[in-house]
Amino acid sequence: MSPVLANYLGLLWLGGILGVVGQGVRTIVQKIGDQVGSHQSNSSPGARFLTSLLIGFIAGAAAAIVTVNIGDLSKLSAVTLLGLATAGYAGTDFIGGVASRFTGGASVAGAESKSRSSSILSNRSRGTGSVAAVERSFVTPRVPIQPFTQAVADACAAISLRNSTDIASVFDGQGGFFAWYNSVLSVTPAFQHRGRAPNSTAINQHFAQFWDQIPITFGRSQISMIEFCALMSINIQETTGDLTAAPEEMNGQNRPHPGLAYAFDKISGLKQSYNVAPNQTAYQLFNDFYFLKQHAGLTGSATVLNNPGGIDPAWSGQAWPTSYPSTVVDPSVNGFVMTADFYKFRGRGVIQTTWRSDYKLLISYILSSAASGNLTLATLAQKWTAAVPGLSGDAQIDAIATISTDADWTSAFGEPLTLAAGVSIDNNAKGGYLSLSRDAAVLQADKRTKGSLLYMAAKINGGSYPTTVAPMMETMMCTVAGLSQSSAVAMARLPRWPDA
Repeated sequence: MSPVLANYLGLLWLGGILGVVGQGVRTIVQKIGDQVGSHQSNSSPGARFLTSLLIGFIAGAAAAIVTVNIGDLSKLSAVTLLGLATAGYAGTDFIGGVASRFTGGASVAGAESKSRSSSILSNRSRGTGSVAAVERSFVTPRVPIQPFTQAVADACAAISLRNSTDIASVFDGQGGFFAWYNSVLSVTPAFQHRGRAPNSTAINQHFAQFWDQIPITFGRSQISMIEFCALMSINIQETTGDLTAAPEEMNGQNRPHPGLAYAFDKISGLKQSYNVAPNQTAYQLFNDFYFLKQHAGLTGSATVLNNPGGIDPAWSGQAWPTSYPSTVVDPSVNGFVMTADFYKFRGRGVIQTTWRSDYKLLISYILSSAASGNLTLATLAQKWTAAVPGLSGDAQIDAIATISTDADWTSAFGEPLTLAAGVSIDNNAKGGYLSLSRDAAVLQADKRTKGSLLYMAAKINGGSYPTTVAPMMETMMCTVAGLSQSSAVAMARLPRWPDA
């Protein structure tokens, strides 16, 4: 038996056993409740008990496969183990939630709102495979989820939004968007794999700053709640709602593919290498005139450039070169290597802008008059153009991509304008996926249909997004449409802004 298969079988067994423990606790609790309430059942107690343990085993095993990175088995925390047991406790509720992730169904229509659901799935940050605790468990959603119908689409289309103030008006009666999300959406099958959002001052500030850029992001003065729900669901999948740069993180040094090797390596079943086209390989850059002119003085360059026999050809591959053993994410140690494409062009921003090709589009924007009023971006533009004199057009853009640094991009993505432009540029380059239909049938059409949720999801990330994020989009729209009467009255009072 291969080590990988053995690891997966061990993970299934561990999750299943912990699920049995959780379901056992639930059975005991229910037994006490039955005795207190004099509840009687026609079915055999022994059969019910065995069935509940089987459900617990299946739920725990499913939770383990969905939430635990196979490379993290030696680092499982007590919180993660408790989460697997909680999955067993939630039982059929959890199994329905996992199924919705892979079936791509309209989410939660028809789910039993009387059941207690549990947000036991871990909050997985993009790229790290790390597991963070989810705070909420055993919570009954306050707002019933209705089927995704034309009435839902109409209700969301009727809400016009120009900026963060308009959005705040919709959720004022719910304590704000993140309070609403945590109490209602985070426990639904479509969202429970992401769990609760950190409802902090910082995340609310990032939320307001980004949604004040609606004209930049969408290219029009106002949008509807349909667009808001769709894009916000994408971001919740990416960063659990934090509308900021959120650069893709690297593994710790005690994990497989440690540090910088995480971005460089191809990891079967998890991610492709970033040291491939449309990025330039590290080997290409380490032989590039502009790259060496700009970065040859950075730490680590001597080890790479003075390697016996010349620059190691492994820098053109998809497995970290053995000739350069340090993978620590520290510019004071590996500044030269960290300026290569595989690291600096990793995912950043609201939709995780990735690859040299997308970053080149952002460079064009930063050099344009549209960004000249932003001091940070104007300073970057001046610095970059001065470093590549005599070049113009694509040659200039490509050279700037080569000489730019990770610090440059950290600075650029610290600006809400860049976050908005990143979405807008990607949208324009990929068929205008932000233009969503008002027709429920079109919204639920396949990923080849422009204006559908699946079209948008597939254009942003063609992997698991269509089956994972589209149900999130529909569920958020359903819950907005199902807000309390007081919220509905407040929404009706919002002004309807004409298109510019």
